[in-house]
Amino acid sequence: MLYLGIISAGMISCENDDEGDVPVINSVRLTDPEKKDSTFTDATRGTMIVIEGENLNNAQKIYINGQEVSFNPTYNTSTDIILTIPSDLELVDENPEEYSNVLRVETSHGTATFAFHILAPEPYANSYELEWIPDGEGNLEIRPGQSVTITGGNFYEVQRIYTADVNPLEGTPAEEYDITEYQISGDFTKIIVTMPQTILTEGYFIIECYSGTAVLPFQSTPPSPPVITSVSSDMPIVGETVTVYGSNFNKLISVEIGNKGIEIPAASVTVNETKDKLSFVFPSIPSEGGTLTVRTNAGYTSTNFYVTGNTIMDFSTYGAWAWGADNYRVTASNGKSVTDVHSGEFEGMDFDGNTNDWDANSSPWIAIQTRSGNRPGSIPAETPVSDINLRFEIFIGYDLGTTEFYIVFNDINKTKPDGYQAKLADMTTDEVKLGHWMTCSLPLSTFTTVEKYGDYQMEDWGWANNPFLISISNLENNHSVRAVFYIDNIRFYVNQ
Repeated sequence: MLYLGIISAGMISCENDDEGDVPVINSVRLTDPEKKDSTFTDATRGTMIVIEGENLNNAQKIYINGQEVSFNPTYNTSTDIILTIPSDLELVDENPEEYSNVLRVETSHGTATFAFHILAPEPYANSYELEWIPDGEGNLEIRPGQSVTITGGNFYEVQRIYTADVNPLEGTPAEEYDITEYQISGDFTKIIVTMPQTILTEGYFIIECYSGTAVLPFQSTPPSPPVITSVSSDMPIVGETVTVYGSNFNKLISVEIGNKGIEIPAASVTVNETKDKLSFVFPSIPSEGGTLTVRTNAGYTSTNFYVTGNTIMDFSTYGAWAWGADNYRVTASNGKSVTDVHSGEFEGMDFDGNTNDWDANSSPWIAIQTRSGNRPGSIPAETPVSDINLRFEIFIGYDLGTTEFYIVFNDINKTKPDGYQAKLADMTTDEVKLGHWMTCSLPLSTFTTVEKYGDYQMEDWGWANNPFLISISNLENNHSVRAVFYIDNIRFYVNQ
């Protein structure tokens, strides 16, 4: 019994000594055991960390950036504390009078501190604005000492701002000019800088922050804003490449789709060397269509894009197949398709070249015919028919040889002969892109002689309102031709 008593007394003595020792923080690391030797003094919000030290038991409060953070005492030992940095933790720049880059652990027997930095998100710069000043000849320019507003985000803990002739993230500048006077907005999205004495003809604003570097190209005279002359498709299929034609696509910032929300950054856009053509993969259908905007450091320009109100048939919302060869009807849902790229439901046919495929119709042609079409009411009645095109997306899987497409889309008064026969090709390149969706565009005047949209009415054939028919005419009656075509997004497009 005496022996056990001595042991117990020794254990109590050790605990008291340990509790009385001053706590110390030695390092911070991740919770991953394999990275136990990788310590750091910077971390982002939301990171789970391990505070390592000595005499850290009985921790009562922990502060980061002067703000108390929660932790689980279960994981508190004399050498380790595990916690997650709050995702809403305020940064030092947001309240510099009260906050500091310090990690503080308060225990029942003392306080330990450790220099620790919470990283802000990386900064970025989108554009700059200023009042251009005319020189002696009336040309506009930037002057030394002039105020310029740089717009972007995450301008926390700015270390240095300067101009340079080369983007330092891509090369080594030969010229650098420091900007020593600047003001940062309270929400860290704008910086008003005072230009240095030397103004580069073309250069870059460089904003170095603790958490990263933002780079924005500029020039000493007003750059020309972008111009859009045409788009390969105003209602493309998801996954297809969209090409925008125009000019002044240099210093691209982004392409924006819709009124609420799809932004494609410059890194995901391909711009040609002459800056008059750019391409991107159409990512998704906008919740609110209407515009496509090209934004550069010189400004932005927009054009009509995904104007769903002008759709006649999209097969997902309205419009349905009515007649043709039912065995060969194709939709996105029934699996019979040679393309996985689509924007929901579509219609088409897939003939494998078997003689019976063509003979099943007892004629050298096959057709799909729509019903329940929508007559767009968003087009003003006084709009000239000459300003309206009938457009649709079409997929042609294989070379159709001598076959031709035949389209019926007459007005109710049949002011033109039934049908229009033509080789259908991409409206911008006039080429047939086999195995890809392409946009076809036909003047509405092809199908009517009325002059105003208000006088045009889609023909009602007397049953189920059938306004549109497209077929393939097998001119040489060659039954070995494999006929694969799909159609979607039949619509009116009003020229701008």
